[in-house]
Amino acid sequence: MDDVAMVWEIESTEWHLDPAAHDYTVQRAALFTAAGAVYVASKPKMILSDPQEVVAILRAVHARAAARPRPPLRAERPS
Repeated sequence: MDDVAMVWEIESTEWHLDPAAHDYTVQRAALFTAAGAVYVASKPKMILSDPQEVVAILRAVHARAAARPRPPLRAERPS
């Protein structure tokens, strides 16, 4: 079910060792937010070390996104 416009991204330090990769991630997050999505990111280490905290954050973010009218967005798989 696609009831809210929420983006969850896994951001690893290894991916951001290259400044261009970090720039790409920051730009993508800004575009998601500008389009009206509620954006949240997690580090893989946090998911492994404290999954309950990650779930609590995701639930809180989802509740925040659900409390507002859903913007007219839809996810598409890149071709």
